[in-house]
Amino acid sequence: MTKPSTRKEVKRRPNQTEAKAVALETQALLKQAWPGAEHAPDRILEYSECAYRYNASLRTWMRVMAGDDRPPYIEISPRRRGVLESDFYAWLTSRRRPAPGSLEQRDADALIKRPRGRPRKQSGLTSMRSEP
Repeated sequence: MTKPSTRKEVKRRPNQTEAKAVALETQALLKQAWPGAEHAPDRILEYSECAYRYNASLRTWMRVMAGDDRPPYIEISPRRRGVLESDFYAWLTSRRRPAPGSLEQRDADALIKRPRGRPRKQSGLTSMRSEP
């Protein structure tokens, strides 16, 4: 018969070597489950989390998803959809444009030849003269 303990057992935090061992073991298990993956598999982000990461309201995110230029989504259930984290960040990166005045913007502007000055006014008198 064991004697009941009067002291509460305190959970001990693992030290660094134990934590590293657990992390390495977890990584090894993930590599076995998903060959070729160095990190954890993609998470599915719900629309609310996508909106938060996009720094917009949920309604604005729904408008983005209703448009043509949007990340591919996954139908979780008939009324629930999500986006893979990697797809979300790939889509976000594809929308990146150079800042105005940056070197990248100047290089892009140099390739486009624009007429200088104000465009000339087209007069309507030329069409009247051709009709006798």
